[in-house]
Amino acid sequence: MEGLGYSYKLDVQIEVQSDCYFSLKLSLMETSSPIQMTANYHPYPEIDLHYQDWPLDLLMDYIVNKHHAYVRKTLPHLLDLSAKQVSAFGLSHRELHQVNQLLNKISIELTMHLEREEVVLFPLIHQLLAIEAIGGPLVSHPRSCLRNPVATMEGDHGLIVHFFEEIARLTNHYEIPADADDSYAVFYTYLQELESDLEQHVHLENDILFPKAISLEEKYL
Repeated sequence: MEGLGYSYKLDVQIEVQSDCYFSLKLSLMETSSPIQMTANYHPYPEIDLHYQDWPLDLLMDYIVNKHHAYVRKTLPHLLDLSAKQVSAFGLSHRELHQVNQLLNKISIELTMHLEREEVVLFPLIHQLLAIEAIGGPLVSHPRSCLRNPVATMEGDHGLIVHFFEEIARLTNHYEIPADADDSYAVFYTYLQELESDLEQHVHLENDILFPKAISLEEKYL
């Protein structure tokens, strides 16, 4: 996987907004090739890449181009596999109906979650980084612009993790039945990989990105 790097090229024309921070006229100047998803991408946690030391803009790019892209690529295939297992094995394995319902809930929640991060939260953090790059300050008001959207994202994480815990319980932690065919086994493998990818996604955001972004914002409040 190639690296991704961007730097801020600033047109320092600043207008105070009534809601959050400043309105900055920004353009992104590409400084290296964007991350390219490799054909052999595997979602399981990697060796320690010292994410804690990454700049926040690089970390957000990594989350979007790796984890968000993986979810968008994998979910439609998983939903199709799930429906096929219900059709083929639903009478003998009633838990597949519940797994299918939970997977559809996960799909709905994750789709909205990724959109909220990319359209609302991550642009706010990018804006905060741009303000830091020119030495601040923020608009003069005492409230945080990040805490509410961050709390929403963390709530999404908790709900989706709960859905996966239910799937793990229903499937006896993805135990493949004796009468299962190859498609059944592939379905469980993809489910488990999606869960593993989500765990890494949640770790990067809940434990690194969100606390560091809020800490940066607090410097200016």
